[in-house]
Amino acid sequence: MSKMISFSLLCCAVYALASAAEADRNQAKTLFEQANYAEAYQHYQALAVQADTPPQLAAQDLSQAAECLRQLNRVAEWDVLREQVAAAHPRDWLVAVAIANANRSMPSWGYVTAGQFTRGDQRGGNWQNHRSCNQRDRTRLLQLMTDALPAFLRDPDAITKKEGQDYLHTFRRLLLPNKNDSWRLQILTDLTTLPDFDDDSEPRGNGAPVNDDGSPVFYALPESYATARNDGERWRWLLHLAEQSKAPHSRLQAGMEFADFLRSQFGVQTLLRDFFHADSGDNSLAAILAVETLSDDETIARLAGGIRRFQLPEEFNYIKIYQRLYAEYPQLFLGQAKELATIYENRRQYPKAVEWWQKEAEKYEGDASAKDNCYASRQIRRITGNWGEFLPGKPQVAGQPATATLRFRNATKANLTVHRIDLEAMLAASKKHIRSEGDTRHLDWIMTKPSYMLDRLLGEKEGDAYVKEQLAAWEETLEPLSGHRARQVTITTPIVKPGAYLLTATLPDGNLSRLPLIVEDVKIVSKPLEDGHLWQVLDAASGAPVSGLDLRLFGWNVRWNS
Repeated sequence: MSKMISFSLLCCAVYALASAAEADRNQAKTLFEQANYAEAYQHYQALAVQADTPPQLAAQDLSQAAECLRQLNRVAEWDVLREQVAAAHPRDWLVAVAIANANRSMPSWGYVTAGQFTRGDQRGGNWQNHRSCNQRDRTRLLQLMTDALPAFLRDPDAITKKEGQDYLHTFRRLLLPNKNDSWRLQILTDLTTLPDFDDDSEPRGNGAPVNDDGSPVFYALPESYATARNDGERWRWLLHLAEQSKAPHSRLQAGMEFADFLRSQFGVQTLLRDFFHADSGDNSLAAILAVETLSDDETIARLAGGIRRFQLPEEFNYIKIYQRLYAEYPQLFLGQAKELATIYENRRQYPKAVEWWQKEAEKYEGDASAKDNCYASRQIRRITGNWGEFLPGKPQVAGQPATATLRFRNATKANLTVHRIDLEAMLAASKKHIRSEGDTRHLDWIMTKPSYMLDRLLGEKEGDAYVKEQLAAWEETLEPLSGHRARQVTITTPIVKPGAYLLTATLPDGNLSRLPLIVEDVKIVSKPLEDGHLWQVLDAASGAPVSGLDLRLFGWNVRWNS
């Protein structure tokens, strides 16, 4: 009988404590909603550091306590709170995730004064003592997540889908915060000690890391987290764990994350920055022009050691992984087909891109309107349809036929016209607009500069008031390249006299492109002098001075008085 009474008393005590904690939590919520963050923090902090608080509730209490600190601008107290909660709930993966998520909302910098680090900004400068705690935070959070891993693996059936996803995703994000910092994956972060605060001056990645022979670094799948040789293998093992999920959507997400990472490291889009410097004397241009010759098991990428063409091992072939994921999960759409279509577009292998855009459009099957207007269908029409555009040009010299560069694909002919642009009327409208009464807020800056006004003529309806009579019309025969590839041709016009003209190309069953042409017989050159400006009128062809011309100058300025 006495044992039953003791048990009953114990149950009553536990119930009373739980009821008190729930009342305290409700009070904290009310205070938080009233923006009384200081008092709300006291309640949430007390609840979060109690060892008997259930993990799910402790995680919520911690998140709310961290938000209170942010609202109160008391982020310097975060480090103490973090360690108090970690000590109260050791090796608990739910609490570890909550700590990592809350830490992300805190400043990753602070100041060291008298050997003591204080997180957050400091009034009065003191920049010489500014320090980053980014890597120290990362290591501490990795310690907490690693300590909680055995408990996470102990009973996977008791973990909800969302909880499992959150833990593994947060863990992986700590190992690889940014794909641009993939070089960090080569390092095995030491979890036995915390790094010191630093000045955040560590190097940034410039291409995927390479081995001593220049070949790309690939991260193998280790037997376990503990046997991983670097953070890359740790990341792979956690990703593999997610791929073993019972939820198909989770498995697909993990596979997509791996393929996305590999593509970010080894895709041909890594050559993009070289496109603007393709004549720099290295092999950039040759690499860019060679992408259309690639097979599915090779790539050209800018690595840390430079541009390289290489074979992709089956395990790390992002194209094959996307294709496998599309085949294995035909009813789940996370962009597998879209990624493949984009990859083949980047490789200028347009027929393959069209095939995958068609597969992407299939998810709208049954809704003809949605399918016809979806992005994939628009891309198909853009690739397979007749398309052309004029490339921007410079003013040309009078006395010889003006030319323009047309970039096109698929089209076999273009209808061209030339109209006169009333440049005098355009200049008059610009001066009238500038002279109109009112403060400077009335100014349409496009109307203040003729070159901006000419840009308005690029639209089919913009600036038509300045487009006058048609001077020429003809048909140009085009010879498109195969495979929907783009080609550039020079269009020679009959325009030889100085003036402003609008050249228009219309592609049958395609689009329309416009280009303002400026043809000059003289150039006006201004040179600043010590006591003024020197204005020179020169022959556009020879550069010789031209005499006997009148110059009409229109000057204006803006005074910012308020």
